[in-house]
Formats: sequence, structure tokens, C-alpha cells
Amino acid sequence: MTSKKSKKKFRKFDSTFEPNEGLHQLEMKATSVQRPRSRSITIQSGLINPLYVKNCGCCSILVVDDQYINRYIILQYAEKYDIRIDEAEDGMEAVAMVKETNKKKCCDGYYLILMDLNMPIMGGIEASRAILELKSSHQISQILCIVAVTAFVSEKEKEKCLKAGMVDFIPKPFSLSRFARLISLH
Repeated sequence: MTSKKSKKKFRKFDSTFEPNEGLHQLEMKATSVQRPRSRSITIQSGLINPLYVKNCGCCSILVVDDQYINRYIILQYAEKYDIRIDEAEDGMEAVAMVKETNKKKCCDGYYLILMDLNMPIMGGIEASRAILELKSSHQISQILCIVAVTAFVSEKEKEKCLKAGMVDFIPKPFSLSRFARLISLH
């Protein structure tokens, strides 16, 4: 008697794989998957600052963190609202993305930047200073608030962030209610 075995497909990180596939085949699939730099967020409106919802489809929040899991958590929180979000893995990439977004003529670019402090290449303090220098020299016209999102919660770190021009300081990890409060205040 022959039994028909159905091949079950599993989904993990935008990649489907068979249960009997070897590790090498899975690694090949994982490295070939390109994740989007922007993510569309689903709708639930009314509780957030209207500047976050753009008719042109541009992103209004830039999440800057070198750890994917931290960006992913913020994106999961944002799924409750009608907001498009861009991601950057370090401060230098964030500065470049702010400059590039300024070239668009359809809107004012990012409204909020959630900035980790400790990242490779360029940290959050340096990136914030560079972005705010661009703004003060009128090289960018964006209305933006930079908020520090960090695991290091000390008064010294908070002072450094505020001196760099950031408008708020939020310790990681933070809750959905804290995220909702953040986007209603800024």
C-alpha cells in the first residue's frame, strides 16, 4: 500500500523551504532573499499626528538601528497605523537617506527619525548632528524630529542626545503603548 505524503511548505523570513532540504540549500535561499527597504503599513487611523499619513506614499518615519530585530519590533508596532517606514542600518546610511528623500518634490520627507545610538560606521549622536546641520544650513527642508532609542539609559546619555539636537530619549525595549504615545506627541 502506497501512501501519498503531502509536501508541507513552511514560511520563514520571506523564503519557503521543504522539510527535507539540507542546511546549505536553506542558506542559499536565505542569502538570495532581498527584503524591502520600505514597508507599507496597514491602516488604523485617528490617533496619530496627521503628518505621518502622506498622500504621496512616501515614508514618514526612518528607523535607524544596526540590529534587525529592533527595527522589526518597531515595524510590528507601526502596523497598527497607516504609516510608511524606511529602515537604515547605521548613521551614515540614515544621513544619505535623508538627503535622498529631500530630493523628492511631493512632500517634506521624514517627519520622525527613531535613532539608535551605538551603531557601526556612524553612531546615532554623530548622525543626528549631521542631519540637523543639513537642516540648519537649509540643505534639507524636512520637518523632522529625531528621537533616541537606546538600551543605555543614563542621565549622561540623555544629556548627550539632547545636546545633539534630539527631542526625546526612549529606552529599549519599549511597548506598543509607548510607541503610540510617541507618534501622538511628535
